[in-house]
Amino acid sequence: MKTEQLISAFETFAPTYLANDWDNVGLLVGSKEWPANIILLTIANIHLFSFTV
Repeated sequence: MKTEQLISAFETFAPTYLANDWDNVGLLVGSKEWPANIILLTIANIHLFSFTV
């Protein structure tokens, strides 16, 4: 599998348009043409709540 195919699969459940301005999304290092032999995926699911007293 090429890296480009893997990125496309990830973007189906985590679209880049949902990212904040400060998020680094997508392929940061390498080439989309490289084979994807090993995968390291990190997803932060942080919920911030604001309470008014």
